[in-house]
Amino acid sequence: ISLNTCEKPDAKGNANPAPPPLRVYISTSEKNPGPDADDAKQSVYTAEAGYMSAEVSADGDVYIGVSAPNSSAYDGVYNYRISASIDDYFFQVVDARPNLFFIDSDIHSALLVTDNTTQSEPNSENYKEWMSIDPPYTIFAHNINNTEIAGMERSYCALSKHAQVRKGNDAIKASMTNRGLGNKPKQQFYVTFLNRSSTYYGILGLDGNGTKSGNGVVGGGGTVWRAMNFTTKSGMSSSSFFTLNVS
Repeated sequence: ISLNTCEKPDAKGNANPAPPPLRVYISTSEKNPGPDADDAKQSVYTAEAGYMSAEVSADGDVYIGVSAPNSSAYDGVYNYRISASIDDYFFQVVDARPNLFFIDSDIHSALLVTDNTTQSEPNSENYKEWMSIDPPYTIFAHNINNTEIAGMERSYCALSKHAQVRKGNDAIKASMTNRGLGNKPKQQFYVTFLNRSSTYYGILGLDGNGTKSGNGVVGGGGTVWRAMNFTTKSGMSSSSFFTLNVS
């Protein structure tokens, strides 16, 4: 079972822009899932930065409840997507590492790359396939001073709706390259329309399972990697990354 918070209520006054998270209640009894039920007869999970996942063993019906905190400090509603599968999580998060590295920037643009996608040798078919593949990953970039995604940084659903730079933006140009560490295939992102002297979250994403996406697809909700930070320059300077071939 996995959940993504897609929308959050607005903070009033000086309230934390990241509202209290959703909680998920899972039980094999239809009378139990919920905030007022017996915790001894249910499992309770809290969405962290807009993401929650759990493995459940059952030989019968499974009941799921989702609750939002009742707080006068916020106005509006939560919107979320939740999925159950016997194959894999619909939404996934990779917390171990960002898998995204900052290379260089100027005042309005930045170049970032993924880790090597393969360790195959240049004459191998696998190496050639990676160099000719349509770039599989996407990137989300968001100014750290903008609170639009606060509390939803691990939600593919929220990032795809609210990140300032996201899939479908003209701000992203992606291509495969073998320059850099090990001269192995990796994906690069040339991100534009950024602000001068600004720090951004950089978050690597994968639409669906990399091949297909959407309801009924195993892993079709998308994957998000741990966020990293990068900062644009304060003034004009020569940048080596502009010599790279991006498409």
